[in-house]
Amino acid sequence: MNILLLRPLITIRNHNSFKERLNGKKKSESLKNIFLKSIKNISLIEINTSAVVFSGKGNGPAFKREREYLHSILPEVIFCSTQSKKNFFKRSLLSLSLLVYILPLLPRLLRLLKSFRNNKRITDLDRGKFFLFLIDFLAYQYFFTIKGVKPKGVIAHALLSPRGLSLITAAIKERIPSIFILHGACTPFTPDISYPTFPVDLHLLKSQASYDRIGIEADLAKRIVFYGLPGNEAPLRSPPETINRLGICLPYAVVLRDLNSLLDHVLETFSPENIVIRFHPRDPLGKTYRRENVQISSKGEAIQDFAESCDLIIAGNTSAILDILKIGCPVIYVANLDSFGWDVYGFVKVGLVPGFSVFENITLRELGIVYLDNEWQNKMIYFDSSYGKSRQAINDGVKSEILSLIAKQPCD
Repeated sequence: MNILLLRPLITIRNHNSFKERLNGKKKSESLKNIFLKSIKNISLIEINTSAVVFSGKGNGPAFKREREYLHSILPEVIFCSTQSKKNFFKRSLLSLSLLVYILPLLPRLLRLLKSFRNNKRITDLDRGKFFLFLIDFLAYQYFFTIKGVKPKGVIAHALLSPRGLSLITAAIKERIPSIFILHGACTPFTPDISYPTFPVDLHLLKSQASYDRIGIEADLAKRIVFYGLPGNEAPLRSPPETINRLGICLPYAVVLRDLNSLLDHVLETFSPENIVIRFHPRDPLGKTYRRENVQISSKGEAIQDFAESCDLIIAGNTSAILDILKIGCPVIYVANLDSFGWDVYGFVKVGLVPGFSVFENITLRELGIVYLDNEWQNKMIYFDSSYGKSRQAINDGVKSEILSLIAKQPCD
């Protein structure tokens, strides 16, 4: 098989093994369900030849943030998702011809999947996701090659998903301008996830920390640009002596028992006038959790608005720590709010934030030791290359790179 198609399999396999270590082994889907899901996915594919397209439906918070950033600096460029429910009937007819193209290849795909059975390093979950990738890849190849429908460029912001993998692979194969945005805080300390080794045209990274984590893979890109964390910036506030408004920024899948114990502890220890909790956007607990004298941050509230309203924020393993620090609010890291382990992003190890293995050990004394360090700003720059620099100059550089790249794609 083409080496370009083997890279996604390696990526999917490593990502799945990491997820299984965190959440337990996920039950694999039947081949029938996987196939039906694939058909549903490709029936929603929409390619705008005058636009730069993102992979996926665009419902996730990371997708929205990256898309809003690019919209703000490139108002003259049309951005859209590869999937939409509009004009479903029209595209369903198109999908029929697409299926005629794909169906003869299914026996070959099934034989390929069965050949993985003897490889003990590849699980049923790997096979299912790789099948999704192959079906989507063939769909994009159908649009790009057979139909000649090509966008101005493609952007993948989550190459650990089959949909992002399939779009970027098909685009590279057809020499369509390809851009990868690594969202979140990927650092040298994050768990062993194998990031894709794709020769994209432009790799947008947030910081030197991201590069140090995936430098070998990033070097395959024709161009690398550091763009930092989008959003406003404010000087770091002095560590508070007393806390009027305490924020708690939770990672994904927090344990309810641990959250209640944390609240009991901070109410007794710090006696804040107000406590406000920000749940992870994808955590269903945020919709139902209620506690007397505790506010819940609204789902649509920006992380920086949340940070501006607080004197101090306690957080678990979340990349939102960087956004909070960027707006000037001190953070205390606590490890036992999730199952990800100690200091996943390395923020404590490099001295960016004070950290505690359990919330019962939290003290305010550590705040001054960390945040009054003369080297603190350099530590922040390591994780956010835009910190303390001209945001406009960085935006202009990103804009210039993208415009020059998509200008190479011929118009219809």
